[in-house]
Amino acid sequence: MVSRSLLESIGLKPVEKRRFRALGGDVEREIGIAEVELMGRRGGITLIFGEKDDIANTWSDSPRSPWT
Repeated sequence: MVSRSLLESIGLKPVEKRRFRALGGDVEREIGIAEVELMGRRGGITLIFGEKDDIANTWSDSPRSPWT
């Protein structure tokens, strides 16, 4: 899960909504597909658009590390 503001800042747009099981029950979030290239090979990564109050919103645009 990546913060919506960070994904939008790099131009990623949602393609659909999906349901996920979370600690507090099921949630519905938008997802997007990012194309990446590594060592000459391309692939797609599915990213969940995290909302501001999501606990699992680990990759945010805040300056603090999510692991501290």
